[in-house]
Amino acid sequence: MGHTSNDKPIKHASELLNEVIVDLIMREKKGYSEYKKTMDRTDLEPREWIQHAYEEALDLALYLKKIMKM
Repeated sequence: MGHTSNDKPIKHASELLNEVIVDLIMREKKGYSEYKKTMDRTDLEPREWIQHAYEEALDLALYLKKIMKM
């Protein structure tokens, strides 16, 4: 993703790990920008978190199936 060794979030870690860390940071920023909340929020019950995770898993299944059919 165009990172140099000088801008790695974690020194002595793989490039792949550093890219995932940057992706997580960007995802958090995007979520906050859209919802004005972070994952530290306390307004959801465990069942609601499970529902969100389930819906994300369904999206992932669709993306994977799409790629498999290409």
